[in-house]
Amino acid sequence: MRKTAVPVLLMAVLFSLAGLCAAENSQEHALVWQESFIDYAAVVPGWQAAEVDGRQALQYDGAAGKVEIQIMFPVTVKHGRVEFMVYQPSGTSSNFGIKPYPKNHPNFIDFWLSKGGEARLWRDIDPNNPNDIYPNGSWYEFAFEWDAAKGTFAAYAKINGTWVQKWTTAGVIEAPLGLYLDGGSGGSGAIADLRLYDLNSK
Repeated sequence: MRKTAVPVLLMAVLFSLAGLCAAENSQEHALVWQESFIDYAAVVPGWQAAEVDGRQALQYDGAAGKVEIQIMFPVTVKHGRVEFMVYQPSGTSSNFGIKPYPKNHPNFIDFWLSKGGEARLWRDIDPNNPNDIYPNGSWYEFAFEWDAAKGTFAAYAKINGTWVQKWTTAGVIEAPLGLYLDGGSGGSGAIADLRLYDLNSK
């Protein structure tokens, strides 16, 4: 799994040290697509729909090596938000990447959780919480939000029931077309409850 920093090209990090910028209330906007992974047939080896810790999910098994899969959105949303849940099991976790753009894309954003649950995209940005670890064995909620017209992109984590902006950038040239997942070798993890919102519609 790639562990380098986000490319500088077109990326100007505008992170607020307070980190408490509230996301738009997604419930006030149109839900245009949802994937619950019920009756979902993963056609990529190493991935399968399964119940994970009480939640229906798409689970990977990287025992034989790194595994990748793409989940494409059925529509393009120019000003949108995708919310998702992530799980890494205790004792058998591995690095887990959830990327809004494919590798080699000009806007590639390297969001991933380490084997120990550390959110590496915003590592060391907040001096009060430099490692920002999400311990294994629980589900956590994250979100990506973008505005292609303004060229902005932000990443959020839900903490104690509140969405907190963790990282933001400018210079984004197009809206994400899906999520690009990579599960690290030697372990497993899962993603669940994908929801795509159009922030220009209510």
